[in-house]
Amino acid sequence: MSVTPLGPRRRLTDSAVFQTLLRQGRRLVAGPITVRLLNAGPVGRIGLSIAKRHLKKATDRNAVKRMAREAYRLRGQAMNGVDVLILLSEGAKARDAVRQLPAELKVKSGRRRVRSAIEAGLDQAEAAAQSSQSPRDRTGQRAAG
Repeated sequence: MSVTPLGPRRRLTDSAVFQTLLRQGRRLVAGPITVRLLNAGPVGRIGLSIAKRHLKKATDRNAVKRMAREAYRLRGQAMNGVDVLILLSEGAKARDAVRQLPAELKVKSGRRRVRSAIEAGLDQAEAAAQSSQSPRDRTGQRAAG
């Protein structure tokens, strides 16, 4: 498996694309992490949205972003053709997990749990991306064989 560097072409920066992902993207939840994905062009891109209201300290937000970028980068070619947006989960179920993040980021075992949640979300996204990239004929039906 080749490791793809995350240069400027592999990052989402346009707010319109962020809004499209939030409105139309498929939603996958893994603990405190929500992953939105949408089929895109030939190059898959990653966007990160870690709100200040969830993690007050910039060092905590940056740690989560670093973990997410690294997990995405290690997937290499598997995420090509899919735009991915990673954000902290909203909603009642994830609220407690998000509140515990600052404390978890201070200890090594907690960072492992956060990294595991990010990787679980990206694993789901990778599986969903691969299942949606099967060949289709002109009618939109999956091609046989």
